[in-house]
Amino acid sequence: MGVDRSDYLVYGWKFPYDRCIIDTYYDEGFDEKIENQNEYVLVTDGMLGEYVVFGKLLSYADGYDGWEFIDLNDYMQKYPDISTLYSAFDQYTGSKINEVLVKHNVSPEPKTFLFSHFS
Repeated sequence: MGVDRSDYLVYGWKFPYDRCIIDTYYDEGFDEKIENQNEYVLVTDGMLGEYVVFGKLLSYADGYDGWEFIDLNDYMQKYPDISTLYSAFDQYTGSKINEVLVKHNVSPEPKTFLFSHFS
């Protein structure tokens, strides 16, 4: 059994692992919709159950090639306005972002996350 690593640069929110978000997302087939758009991602830590990250995908690198040099200032121009991000969360997860933010005590202001995800 191997472990794959993917690296993400995402503008959005990091939540504790929450089955409610994940179940609706996969039950409704939203994963295909998001992959086809290659715009928003829902990254779930299925190995350790530590996080769920949702947001605008700014950049992605697989575990083989890794990151090239990127100017993070260029990516700041790709940030959607907050209402677009809120709507995308509601649409793709079937959950209401305001309810999830309150439930997990997460700031409503999106953040930029650079992280490695193992699967």
